[in-house]
Amino acid sequence: MFDTATGLKLYAFIRTTYNKKNESDGVSNRPHSHRYYQLIYGNQGNGAVIVEGETYPISEGDVILVGQGATHNFAAFSEKFKTYELKFDMSPTAEEPFVGKPCFCTEDSTGSIRRALQQIEYEADATDDHSLRIAHLELCKILELLKRQCLSQDPIVGRAAPDGEDRSDELFTRIRGYIDRHVSEGITILDISREFCIEYKYLSRLFSKRYGMRLKRYINRRRIEHANDLIATTDLNMTLIAEKSGFGTLHHMERAYRDILGISPSRYRHNFKHSYAVNFATPPAGAENKE
Repeated sequence: MFDTATGLKLYAFIRTTYNKKNESDGVSNRPHSHRYYQLIYGNQGNGAVIVEGETYPISEGDVILVGQGATHNFAAFSEKFKTYELKFDMSPTAEEPFVGKPCFCTEDSTGSIRRALQQIEYEADATDDHSLRIAHLELCKILELLKRQCLSQDPIVGRAAPDGEDRSDELFTRIRGYIDRHVSEGITILDISREFCIEYKYLSRLFSKRYGMRLKRYINRRRIEHANDLIATTDLNMTLIAEKSGFGTLHHMERAYRDILGISPSRYRHNFKHSYAVNFATPPAGAENKE
């Protein structure tokens, strides 16, 4: 358990799959509330979180923070709707603009929150003395990123882009969508520049300015996420996973993993293959109330 001067406590990291069958059977997704916060990150597919009767659509890369005591449940729009989730507490302060709100929504435009969640999952399975503190620091990082989004930008729900930004936002959304659809095919920056009729060096500069990372690194991150899903759900060998994820060769995949995640693909498989829910601490008694 983490208990710092700011009152931050991390209870659990969870990877969850919601599906339409469970909804129709009434097995899961019943409205409930609890006395801790729950962060939901769209990992794959499309769905929604229903908070206090309000439906908030969520797809890959979207983030929803459900407040303490807010009644909520989930809905899967696609056959499988996968999420990363964190359960935690924090002390209410004036510096946390989303404290007291039933729900806060935004998007992980740079992938920083996804990386922090993956690091928390990695530390949950580690056994050294530093793992819990590192996981705590990653949670602090996520909260700071959410604060910055809350203070400097409107959330994705109901967001109206400033004048002159609609066209630019639409272009980047299309570029990211194109990458997501073709990332496993070994696409290059040159392929993207041809698709959108933008000179590739200029495209790279635009992307770096918009998201704070090189376009090549973004593509490799998306390939890693695709490879991670294959590692977690199949028994394919690493060479085949490298091919199916768009890396082409195992050598290129290993270089990308070490550069971005700091570990090898085989180490990732060892740490995460059977890691679906990790409890850091026991929530307070009576924390969860079914309705």
